[in-house]
Formats: sequence, structure tokens, C-alpha cells
Amino acid sequence: MFWGAKLVQEAYTRGILLCGCCIWTHAVVCYADDGLFQVIFLVYVTGGQLPCPRLKRKDSIHCGSFYVWCVPEHAVSMCNDIGGTMNEVGIHSAFALTHATTTTMTSPTILPVDTIMRVKNRNTSLIQPEENGTRKISLGLLSPPTSISSRSISSTSSSSQSSTSTTTRFISTPTHFNSPQTNEFLGLTQGKALELFKSRRDKEKEIGAPISIERWVIDYVVAICEDAQDSADNWVKFMEEAGIKKEVQLAIMREEHAIIRGIQSLSCWLADIIETNYLALVDMNARILEELAPSSGVHLRGGAGDEYMVPQMPGGHLALYKSVEFRRCKGVISEDGSVNLARLESTGPTDFARRGGLYFTNQLWVAKHYATLITDACPVADRRTVELHVPLSHLEKMKVWNLRFEDEAFKQLLFFSRRDEKYPKQISQLRAAHGIISGPIGHVHNLAFGKMSSWNLITEKHQLQEKEKVEDNKGNQTEVTKYGKQWVWIKEESVAQLEADCKDKVYLRLPHQNLKLVVEPWDDKSVKDKRV
Repeated sequence: MFWGAKLVQEAYTRGILLCGCCIWTHAVVCYADDGLFQVIFLVYVTGGQLPCPRLKRKDSIHCGSFYVWCVPEHAVSMCNDIGGTMNEVGIHSAFALTHATTTTMTSPTILPVDTIMRVKNRNTSLIQPEENGTRKISLGLLSPPTSISSRSISSTSSSSQSSTSTTTRFISTPTHFNSPQTNEFLGLTQGKALELFKSRRDKEKEIGAPISIERWVIDYVVAICEDAQDSADNWVKFMEEAGIKKEVQLAIMREEHAIIRGIQSLSCWLADIIETNYLALVDMNARILEELAPSSGVHLRGGAGDEYMVPQMPGGHLALYKSVEFRRCKGVISEDGSVNLARLESTGPTDFARRGGLYFTNQLWVAKHYATLITDACPVADRRTVELHVPLSHLEKMKVWNLRFEDEAFKQLLFFSRRDEKYPKQISQLRAAHGIISGPIGHVHNLAFGKMSSWNLITEKHQLQEKEKVEDNKGNQTEVTKYGKQWVWIKEESVAQLEADCKDKVYLRLPHQNLKLVVEPWDDKSVKDKRV
């Protein structure tokens, strides 16, 4: 009982309850979950009347303007009684509060009532009513600007709204964070989403502590799909077994992604996709509010729609790129030009490290391929391309280990790193003698590294490559093969030196706006083009 009253008082103080358009005469029904799965009913009482005869004032805790009832989970059915009674008396502004099991949540609901009302005030066709724990939202409010601009939609007259709504693309989003619908949003089928929601809830009851929603889904999917590693494996069959919804399956298996798909296993791709969707959900309210904010007349990315390019790279430098999710860029570039690259480091195993490593490529086409696959699978993905101008003097100082595909050392390093196995003594000594490794990007092709009995089985196909037609000055076309290349900082001290040497030389780009420059990356918002 005390926990419920404390939560209500805290929520009320922070303005979470009765936010925006809710009126004092409205009743509010809230659910909360503290890991013990209690349900709390909050009812603001007017005129001495209770909205449900089963609620007795003597059984409640008085909390400011609220009377609070705390009941165990088996009494959830009471909620339906309250909801029905509320509808009968015309109370239409009830909403639910889910006490999230993650510290990243800043709101009890995905979209607070005031945000929903602001969207409706802009244009009612951009958001649809709640139905079965989900709400359809215009993709224009959330997706990269390659899709229909929500601003162009919102500027239509009221007389044309009906026709506009027929062309608006929608995405179904959960109304509450701690729900089966959230699992579905992350990439699961409806049935699997409910199954994992229940299993996580049961586990939380068992251990008496909350479990990360994202981690629970990723761990399950990875356990099912970890054996799907190369083109010889039936990736679709594994995804079906894991309960991955059809849209995600189709996106991953598109022919145009065949080139980039093989740089990592299916479980790694799915983990990236689930994480991207999870972060999009966490940031959704902020993204919509930023999109709804009045235009200042000056584009946050540089003004009236001009294509802003990264400053020309000075001589004696190497341009490197990395495609990452928006949140991983937060704090990378400070206003004084200093940089913190720790958030960009990978987790293992990777090509040249059993654990970690800071990976970049000097080929923009590689970063574009990766960003495109993730965005296809995650319509609300919000990605950035990080660009570094690295002084050549830094590379000399840090000692670059330049590897070619033909080198036995490259094949051994790739083989043992990807398999997360101990390096041969010679490879360990060479790694220790260098701060940076440069070499081809590994590709599983038709035989994954985990299935190989020896590094000698690595062939030329086990490097990222793409066919390209080039035309000479006479108009003759020739097909050439280009190979992906990567640069990896493998030591903590080499990363620290890179940060120091690249002060004022790191930039953020918007990959889905023709790689436009983010002018103030320290104040980067998860938002699209602000043009009216």
C-alpha cells in the first residue's frame, strides 16, 4: 500500500498524471508494476461519487486529490468494471500508467496525452485512436525524410484531410512500454511477443527484480538464431522459429542487401534491429515533440534546405566513416570540438578483436550499405554517419598494421577473432606491437568462420566486395570489383590519442538527407528536416 501511494505522489509531483488536456473532473485509471505485479487504481473523486461500487473509500489511501486503491494482480478484472462505468458516465480521458522496467524510460506511456493532443491539433490524420494496446502514427512524424514529410501533410487544409489520410503511411506503436505490443514493435510476431512478455513477467516474479525488456527479447532471439551464420543456412527458417515478424524477415533477405548481409551473422543483425527499434521507442515522444515544434525559419541543419557539406578535408588527412544509431552519437562531439569515441566501440567478437575495437571504413559505400539494411528493417530508425578526418601523422605515431587478404596473418587474425578463440603467439605479439589494424572487411560468404576447421579455408570470397561498372572517356564500360576496407583502433591508448588528434575534425552526417551535415552535433536532435 505504501509503495502505491509513494509512486502516485511522485508521479503527481512530476506532472506525469493528468498531464496536458486532462480535466480535474476526469477519473484516471492507472496500472503500475513494481516487480511484484501489483495493480493500482487511481480515481479522482468528485461530488463524493465513486465510479465503481466495488471501490470503497475506507480501503483507499488518500493522496492529495486522489484516492488510491492497491490490489493484487488477480484483481485486474476490476479494471474492466471501472473502465465500463467510466464510459457510461461519459468520462473519456482515462489513460494508463506503466511503471517501466527500464531506467531509460522518461514517461509512463509511450506518448503522453498532451503529445497526442498536440499531434491532433496539427492534423488529426497523423495519429489514430488507441486500439488493443496500440496506436497508429504517421511514419512522417518518425521516419527518415525519404518518406512523405509530415510537415507537408500537416499543411493541408481541413477540406483535403480525408484524401491526405489515404496516402499517409502509418506504423503501429504500443501505447505502453511494458506490454506485449512493445515486443511486437521490436520485431516479433504477435504470438511470440505475448509469449515473451509472459515469460519475462514470470521470471521477474521469480527473482523479485525487473528485467530489461530489450535484453530479454535479444537474448531469446540470439539463442534461437546463433547457428545461422552463412548463406548455406536457412535464415528464414531460423527467423520463423524465433518468431521474427514477416516485415523484418523480408527486409533482411532483400537481394540488394546480399552484399552487406554477410559481414555478420543473423543473430547479430537481429540484435542490431531489436536495439534500434527499442531506442526508437524510447525516443519517440521526444522526436514527435521536436517535429511539432514551431519552425524558427532557420534550418537546424544549416538553413533553407541547402546541401551542407562537411568542410573540405585538409591535406595530410584520411577520411573515415561509421554508420551508427542516433543515440550512440550523443556526447561524441562537444561544443568545444573535443570528442569522445567510446560510444562508437564495437562489442566482440569482431574481425580483428575478440572483444571490442573501434571500427571505421574509408569507403562511404560500406557505411551506406549498412545503414540502408537497418533502415529497411526498422522504418523508424534514426541513424547518423560519423566522419573523421584523421591526420596521417596520427597513423604513423600509432603504428598501423596493414594487412592484405593474401597475408596469412590476416586470415589467422580473422579466423581466431571471429571464433572468439585464443590467438596464436605470433598473432598476439603482432597485435600488441600496433595500435591500429587496417585490412579487408570479413564476409561469411557460404562458409562461416565458426564452421571452418582451419583458417586455410578462408577464400577470396570471405571479404566484403561489390561489383561496379566503370566507364572510360570513350564510353566503354568495364566491370570491376571493389573491396571493403576497415581501420580498427584496438588499444585504449590509441583511441585516446585518436580523440586528441581529431579535435575539431569529427562530423555528423544525415545519411537519409544526402549526407547533409549536422551543424551543431552537440545539440543534435532525433529529428528530420525542419522545413515548413
